[in-house]
Amino acid sequence: MPLPNTYKSDIEIPDSENYSEVEVLWDLYRHFKNLDLVKELSVEDQMITLSFHSLFTINYQVEFSISKETELKIDYEIKLIKLIQVCVALLIFIAFFSSFGITGYLWFSAIFICIFFGLNLVFADSMIQKVIKSSPFFSKIKLQNEGLVSEEQKKWIRDVTKCPACGEDINNYDLKCPECGIRLRDKAPISPFNVSNYKQKRFKYHFKEKKTKKNDT
Repeated sequence: MPLPNTYKSDIEIPDSENYSEVEVLWDLYRHFKNLDLVKELSVEDQMITLSFHSLFTINYQVEFSISKETELKIDYEIKLIKLIQVCVALLIFIAFFSSFGITGYLWFSAIFICIFFGLNLVFADSMIQKVIKSSPFFSKIKLQNEGLVSEEQKKWIRDVTKCPACGEDINNYDLKCPECGIRLRDKAPISPFNVSNYKQKRFKYHFKEKKTKKNDT
């Protein structure tokens, strides 16, 4: 029985009927962009594509799309080509260095590959779900469901230029709100820029003392 080369699943977003697919798509994109484990991130035809490393540094390519009937749903598909290639390499390795007979080798290989393949797939899927559910959008939905968000805060939440807690103006380079201090993201986007092109933006500079080596006099 051949191993599946893709794995498809989805995550439903409760109480999300007032949000659009495009809005959630770009919220996810901004969230993925701030994660160190995400590589080769792109958006095309309303679909996010990225790659990341999981167990044993196996690389997975994942595609995300947003669908909506009454509520939003995040569909994702994991490409398993790299995992299958690793499994084949392990089978060859076992064949060269095992002392089993043909029957023993076949049984051992089948059991080992099923466990190895299943373990990696479960780990990759759980990591994707954890990353999605840690996004700011899911936090917004959770707060609204708990009745902790006022009507004014709901407007701030939908506005990416406002702090969702206090309404202070923020930009893509703020890790924390300059007014209330709430953490906005784990990592700010880094890109070269000319300050003269951002006259309406607020910039913060942090100075760190240069560490000297012990051998320096």
